[in-house]
Amino acid sequence: MCEVKIMDNSLSQYLNGSMPGEGILTELYTGTLMSENSTDYIIPDYVSDADKILLCTAIPKIEGKFINGNTVELEGTVYFYLLLSTEGNTLSSLIYSEPFEAKTVVNEITDECFVSLMPVMEYTNARLVNPRKVNLRYQVNIGMRVFCVMTLEPEISGTMTIEDDMNLQRRCHVLRTAETASAEEKNIQVSQDIELDSSYPQAEEIILCKVRLQPNEIRTQDNQTDIRTDALVNCIYRTDEGNYFCVDKKFTLDKNINGTGETACEWMARAVPGPVTAKISANSYGEMKIIELDFTYDLELTGMKNREMEAVCDMYSTEFECDSSFIEKNITVFRRCFVSNLSVNASAPRADINAEKVKSVFSGAVNIKKATAQYNKDKNKLVTEGTAEILLVCENNVLVENEELFSAAAFEYPFKCETDAPDDLTSAEFIVECTVGDTRFRADSQNIYSDFEVSIKVLALDSEKVKYISAVKLNKDAPVLHSMAPITLSYPSGNETLWDIAKYYKITRESIMASNGMSSDDISKKKVLLIPRPSLKKPLFSKVI
Repeated sequence: MCEVKIMDNSLSQYLNGSMPGEGILTELYTGTLMSENSTDYIIPDYVSDADKILLCTAIPKIEGKFINGNTVELEGTVYFYLLLSTEGNTLSSLIYSEPFEAKTVVNEITDECFVSLMPVMEYTNARLVNPRKVNLRYQVNIGMRVFCVMTLEPEISGTMTIEDDMNLQRRCHVLRTAETASAEEKNIQVSQDIELDSSYPQAEEIILCKVRLQPNEIRTQDNQTDIRTDALVNCIYRTDEGNYFCVDKKFTLDKNINGTGETACEWMARAVPGPVTAKISANSYGEMKIIELDFTYDLELTGMKNREMEAVCDMYSTEFECDSSFIEKNITVFRRCFVSNLSVNASAPRADINAEKVKSVFSGAVNIKKATAQYNKDKNKLVTEGTAEILLVCENNVLVENEELFSAAAFEYPFKCETDAPDDLTSAEFIVECTVGDTRFRADSQNIYSDFEVSIKVLALDSEKVKYISAVKLNKDAPVLHSMAPITLSYPSGNETLWDIAKYYKITRESIMASNGMSSDDISKKKVLLIPRPSLKKPLFSKVI
């Protein structure tokens, strides 16, 4: 709260209500909802008996959110991608989807509240019960924050006319409060062809194809927002000779969302893909090197900025006695949105992850777990730390016929990113989202390596406590008794303001200023003030000074 001002009494103030769209953003709830599930799947007949699960990745997606009374209910789907080592040293895949749900009670929630959700896979555990059955245990953690816009204009009771309202004198705090904007578009269709370059042989069959989406550029202008998203494709295929290859490709998706042209906002975007359909076709030379991709994705856009609001901190009537009720709230203030990219070079000794026989890393995946942010005041840095879970599919040195051609390995690796933060964020709270971009795997005689990019987005929010008048009751049976003395003088003390004196005598500030030839309400140099007698008939509107 940086300024105190007196509101002009005018018809811009609605009787017994607030201006449309006006209010402060308060946080009703912050927490994590957990959905823990377990399910069994029977492997389809067209897939050979499974020897081992080499890789299991999962993508959670919120499908719906509902407010039922004071309860928030969530529904979503987890898409699972499993790479299997099957009999005869072959590779097969399974793609499953499984619903999840969660709910929690949020007191005071209404349909107009803003609910922010961030689903994260806490863990995914896939195991073979037998060669024809897979058991999946998984936990989805949904970070949820609920914000509500609360009115600031006091509820006034006892007034009968506009003139009664105009005789109410208001003193206000000017404060900052966060304002949110959001938009989303679901089921955006994508059809894209990617071509294998000359270093890859022709494809006979697609074994597994996954797509990760990473928004990397947001441009806002002319009441629209353009979002540029990297689509990172990982495709495993088999040749007609029975060999397996893994290829990684990247292309760009451009999407325009209308009605979101607020340039003052700082924007964040999330893109969640659905299952991918991939098939092989011939290029212009007749080679089977074109992979045709079809999938949909959901795009969510969230923006935040601050705006100034006025909260009534004091009030009185020049005509009748009145009682005021106060309320104290923590208001949400937007600080900054930090976006940074980090290159991570992770490694683990072969012996530590049972990878002594590994010839090369065939494929893999990187998941971010437990990412947090904190402010280092001594360095003026925002420090984001987390752990990367690195899953590997390795190709082994096969010496005898019955040895496994493919094996699985995994290790965890910490990462840390420091970003300049010139503003003091000691009291701020942080919402952290990390996504993995380009990923590469390699091996030498001693270690296994994973080189990957992490995109880090941190939203810094703060809160300020404000006390303001929530309701005023005007007592029309108790008129204000003004002094009828011919002359009334006031001798301001050192800490008195013109508001204090006007409230004491139940007259307007403007009338005191007019009687004393004042052009401002500064009375620091005034030793005595002439207090005017109230007019028998008061004007409906007061003059703006």
